[in-house]
Amino acid sequence: MAKQSNLKNVVRFELVRNLKKPSFWLAAILLPVLLVGYIAFVSLIGSSAEDVLTAGTDTSELALGILDEAQIVDLAVTEALELDLIPVDNREQGIEATRTGELNVFYYISADFAETATIQVFTNTDSTSLFANYEQPIREALAASAATRVAPEDIIAITSVFTTETTNFTADGEEDNTLARMIIPLVALALFWVLIVMFGNRLTMATIEEKENRITEMILTTISPTTLVMGKVISLITLGVIQLAVLLIPIILFVVFTNQAADMIPFELIIDWNPAIILSSLALLVLSYVFFAGASVAVGSLVPTAKELAPYASVFMIAVMVPLFSIVSFIAPEPDIIVYVLTYFPFTAPVALMIRNAFGTLPLHELLLGIGLLTLWSTVSIKLAAIIFRRSAMNFTSALSIKTLFARKK
Repeated sequence: MAKQSNLKNVVRFELVRNLKKPSFWLAAILLPVLLVGYIAFVSLIGSSAEDVLTAGTDTSELALGILDEAQIVDLAVTEALELDLIPVDNREQGIEATRTGELNVFYYISADFAETATIQVFTNTDSTSLFANYEQPIREALAASAATRVAPEDIIAITSVFTTETTNFTADGEEDNTLARMIIPLVALALFWVLIVMFGNRLTMATIEEKENRITEMILTTISPTTLVMGKVISLITLGVIQLAVLLIPIILFVVFTNQAADMIPFELIIDWNPAIILSSLALLVLSYVFFAGASVAVGSLVPTAKELAPYASVFMIAVMVPLFSIVSFIAPEPDIIVYVLTYFPFTAPVALMIRNAFGTLPLHELLLGIGLLTLWSTVSIKLAAIIFRRSAMNFTSALSIKTLFARKK
């Protein structure tokens, strides 16, 4: 009972201490605010750029001349498109009219257009925009004229303006919506990365604060190292859930209301809500984060000060990211030896398992094996963190050596 009480006290203390920090809420709120701000900024810049690039593309007020020696443009059709093309007798006349400003744009289609596939466009820069696309009117005129001479199905075939509907089948002959099945596992992988980005530094710093403040010896007189480490891991996981909730709830509400307002495709049609997919993704996410939290606390326990933490933390973070560098191998139907090594190596397993689970290259027996190993490694990481913390608790000068770590306690 005393141990359980101590664990609750540690969890409560860590939660209250972190929740009172402005930096916690700043990190929780700043990320979605920056994300929304970035999206709004990019949209604004893109809209402004589009306005600049499309300025002057309205050709209704421009004088457009054409010399069609190939006789492929039907002027009657272009009139129906409200595209007024003025016929010109010869090329030199059209160029001179454009130079003097009588014509704003002049199109010349040579008699050998079928061989050259080239249309010459001349513009008067004093009356046209440098950023406007004056090729578009003649393209529309050619397409509309060609449509009068070709069957509709031939136009569709030539221009490839058709859609395809693909139906996938599993090995059991069942229909498989691959993209819908990938959504939840990919979301789990994205959440894991968000937790790492938001909590990576806090996890490794979890045990250094007490050591730097020289209060470790007092803490360990009342609480065992395992209880202290477990309390920190549990509190860090809880804090991660809180920050994820702060991040995700507004996004989910925005997507739901936007989806309903725009009468978009229902979520049940674009996301596979298969319970097995949800449970497997959730299990991999939770166990991966528990292992990451335990391993981060262990890494943080190795060093006496935050200044010496960077080399250890960077190596750990790089190891977690390694599977992303070989993602092509992970989505291949037949995994190679590298995929198996990264799938079952502790520090690369979380991301490797979630990638393979998302792309459907993780068989059930490997999924169960991966979940079992993550459970084992999570337990070992927490136990190891407790051992390292106990051995290095009074070490304020240098990182804990391997010899000291595995030395027998006298």
